[in-house]
Amino acid sequence: MQQLVIGTEGCQILVLHQNAMEVRKEFELKSVPVCFSIEGCFDLEYRIWVGCRDGRVYQIKSGNVQHNIITIDSKPIAIVRIDKQVFVAGMDNHI
Repeated sequence: MQQLVIGTEGCQILVLHQNAMEVRKEFELKSVPVCFSIEGCFDLEYRIWVGCRDGRVYQIKSGNVQHNIITIDSKPIAIVRIDKQVFVAGMDNHI
């Protein structure tokens, strides 16, 4: 089952129902999200890595925003998760 995940200018992450008419889950961050890496099943276990405009990368794990935050020197432009590693590409041409 696929669901749409949206980042808003109001520093929110919204997970929509399958019909895309209702919000199923809402998360508050401290910055505006710009890119995601998402894996898992919403009803079981999932992780959402969120890169934000302030250079922070948040992890949402099964409904909770985790306290450990990754900070990079520039704004993130892409996030990829391979196995147990997270790669974040920044605007300063660094990964």
